[in-house]
Amino acid sequence: MHGFRPVLLLLLVNTALILPRLAFAQNRCQTCVPCTPEPAVENNPELTASCGDMKIVFILDESRSIGNAGAEPQVRAGVLSFLNALNCTGAEINFIEFNSEARRTTLTGGGYREIDNTLITQVSNYFDGTGSSSGSYQPPTSSTEGWTNWEDVLLEVNGLSTKPDLILFFTDGNPTAFNGTTEPVYCENGTQLTNAMLVANQIKDHPADPHFFMLGV
Repeated sequence: MHGFRPVLLLLLVNTALILPRLAFAQNRCQTCVPCTPEPAVENNPELTASCGDMKIVFILDESRSIGNAGAEPQVRAGVLSFLNALNCTGAEINFIEFNSEARRTTLTGGGYREIDNTLITQVSNYFDGTGSSSGSYQPPTSSTEGWTNWEDVLLEVNGLSTKPDLILFFTDGNPTAFNGTTEPVYCENGTQLTNAMLVANQIKDHPADPHFFMLGV
């Protein structure tokens, strides 16, 4: 299991960097060497949307360390607790899972879907491995597939045409990879966190003011 240091997680949760896309490209770390200067920081936007019109993205860490630690039940319980609490409120959700790379699940058809009993059953089946059409939550056993790449999953969120009001980020520790030129690069010297911060701050720069909420498992 990765070293779970709340200070580094809070750096992503409670800060926002206001950067144009050109500055983002120029400041991004290209290799596993610490970048300088450190990004400027700003507070996490407040959550202002009400349940009835809230759009939520669930980010699910599916890295190898989740499986090694036997943490799948904690992820399942946390996700289903949120869904049951928001059931039939009108809230809409989207699911993105990640390890070395990110991918949108088919649970919501790649977009947002209103929470109801049918969706909750499908999510439960997704975690239990019994969902025929929605795939399954299954951390890989391969080390190269099972890294923790926050940058890639945040780029996936940033690519959504409709930004969420709330991002619920389930993870078991700090990132261990970032996006290289053609494939993920393993790294644990801070570069991987800097790149993830830059994308997170791009998301927070959006007029929708998405609010990040991290959940350690």
